Amino acid sequence: MLFNNELQKLVDEQFHKDNFLIDTNSVIACHGEKYAAVYCSSNGVFRQDTEECFQKTIIEKNNFEWFMNRFPYAEKHIFIRDISKRFYQFGINDRGLNSLEKIAEMIKKETEEYKIVTVGSSSGGMAAIALGKLLNAEFTIAFSPMLKTYKEDTENIEQKLEAKEVFDATIYAKSAVPVFFVYPNGSEWDIYNSSLVKDFENVHFLPIKSDVHGVPINKRLIKKLLNSDKNKLMKIFKYKTYDVVSEYRFALENWGIQTYLLRIFDYIKKYPLFFIRKDFYEIMLK
Repeated sequence: MLFNNELQKLVDEQFHKDNFLIDTNSVIACHGEKYAAVYCSSNGVFRQDTEECFQKTIIEKNNFEWFMNRFPYAEKHIFIRDISKRFYQFGINDRGLNSLEKIAEMIKKETEEYKIVTVGSSSGGMAAIALGKLLNAEFTIAFSPMLKTYKEDTENIEQKLEAKEVFDATIYAKSAVPVFFVYPNGSEWDIYNSSLVKDFENVHFLPIKSDVHGVPINKRLIKKLLNSDKNKLMKIFKYKTYDVVSEYRFALENWGIQTYLLRIFDYIKKYPLFFIRKDFYEIMLK
């Protein structure tokens, strides 16, 4: 990612620092096992590429994605971020963690007694998949993972594919580690990324009816997923890449009428004039 000169100076200064955070809490072991969770921030860890946004989000607030959405059964939580927005190709800092492999080595030392789960979205989803393989994780949950990056910075798929490829993360996707792949099936770029791994036996899909790249489900369902163990996830990620699944149907099928109604309530809170929205009646008919 190319930044203006002033922002690049701030990014370079921050790249000399850790850019990871480790938090430990006391929880009851899940089925007698101790878990550590690795949370990989995306390029959206600071949304606007301005000095003001970087100063407020990274330097002042020390923002890491997923900090408020955690695996509740994990005892140790490790948060990482690539503030250079280079898809973790150069790691998270220049103090020994300048590659995914070196990040994995650090995490291994921190999690010797734990089983590991990883999560992330977009570029963070790619990192979660890569670290999942390198750490031999129990499983990975990846939202809209960016499995290939290109020099051409455009939303147009054809232009991207014509440009020179920079990084191919599909080498990490095929492994013994289950990857639970959530993506919006209304986004052409996410459809393309899902097609790259559709034949991998360890990759299981949830194609959500949405065009929102990143995390295409709301916080209520995110928490449900993060509170699910591997066996539960294997049961609910039963869809094919060409399926169309609404959040509401997904909630009803897997957590029952109460979660379904609560998800509807979330919708109504967000859209007070819900009764004039066409998509609300589409939800009701599904």
